[in-house]
Amino acid sequence: MQDQQANQQQTANPVSDVNASDPAPRKALSKMKKYRRTYTKSESANGNPTQHSGDDIAILLAGCTPQEVMQAADLLLGTDIGTIEARYAHLNPGHARMSTGNAIRRLVRDGTLSVDDVADALARV
Repeated sequence: MQDQQANQQQTANPVSDVNASDPAPRKALSKMKKYRRTYTKSESANGNPTQHSGDDIAILLAGCTPQEVMQAADLLLGTDIGTIEARYAHLNPGHARMSTGNAIRRLVRDGTLSVDDVADALARV
C-alpha cells in the first residue's frame, strides 16, 4: 500500500518536474511586457478592440479578416486560393491570421517580398 501511495505521489503532478528555477519563462514574460507597452490599439475585422505592433505589415493587415489575410498570402506565394487556409484549418481564426501575418512579415523582412507587394495582394482580395 505504501509503495502505491509513493508511486502516486511521484506521478500525480507531471508539471512539478519542470524546473521552477528556469529563467526562460520569466524572460519571455518580461520581453512580452516590454513590447506590449509599444503596441498600437486597433479594431479587428469584426469590430472588437485589438492591438498590433504598429509596423508596416501590421498596419496593412489591420481590420482584415483571417480569410483575407490568408487569401493575400496565397496570392503572394502563388499558391491556389485556400491553400493557406487549409494549412491552418486546425487553428482558431485569430491564431491562423496571426500565423499568416507573421509568415508575411518574415518574407518582407527577408527581402522576398516588399510592403508594396503585400498592399497589392490585399487590394486584390
